[in-house]
Amino acid sequence: MCISLHSVILDIAQTCALVDHEALASMVEQGAGRSTVHRQWQVAAQPEIQGSPHVFTATGFVRHNPGVTYCWTDTPPAFGGCGFPRLDGYSTDWTSERQAQAVEACASTSSVNSSEGFFQL
Repeated sequence: MCISLHSVILDIAQTCALVDHEALASMVEQGAGRSTVHRQWQVAAQPEIQGSPHVFTATGFVRHNPGVTYCWTDTPPAFGGCGFPRLDGYSTDWTSERQAQAVEACASTSSVNSSEGFFQL
């Protein structure tokens, strides 16, 4: 579902106590964020984006639905069949590997202050 009517956006915002309604109305009126949405849409429309979620990292990791294992129930529609993907399992193991790669990449370009528990860039 996509809510794109300004009046609906502002009506819903009225129910949110932490929203600055006047600032939001002004931003919506000016189209703030619109160019960002269009840039993101152009990226998402590229052929290398296979679906959601599609994860890209600075270390070169690129995966559609990382951690998901599935099989087709029959030949996929793109090949003349009527099958669909069936989820067989999910593992979060890939996240630990990505975190380790990110730490390595960051450590090679910065110093780690282990006593403070943060990176100094």
